[in-house]
Amino acid sequence: HPFLFGVASDFGLKLKEEIPVIGVTKKNLYKSGKLINLKELNEFKIVGDIVFKNHLVGKYLSIKNLEKGIYISVGNNISLNLAIKIISNLLKYRIPEPIRLLNIELNKTIKNEIER
Repeated sequence: HPFLFGVASDFGLKLKEEIPVIGVTKKNLYKSGKLINLKELNEFKIVGDIVFKNHLVGKYLSIKNLEKGIYISVGNNISLNLAIKIISNLLKYRIPEPIRLLNIELNKTIKNEIER
């Protein structure tokens, strides 16, 4: 995000409680950023840091056997390393499982409403 304050950060502040919020996306929103520092993490590969205006704003996490990975960023009240550990434990497919299951149910609900 150009202001280093995206949707996850905004959502985290609006909760008015100290609940950790993590940013996860399939697309790189930092078009002028760059990926650096190649590393490995178990069956996941941290492809690199996402650097924007000399600030570390996230990590690109590549899942082995999948062509594309995901971008992880700090939203609010959490470190980037802890965010990566949490998301890594929630990956069964490309999208973290809680988000994937919610998306499946949401699509069913939308389909049912449209068919009414």
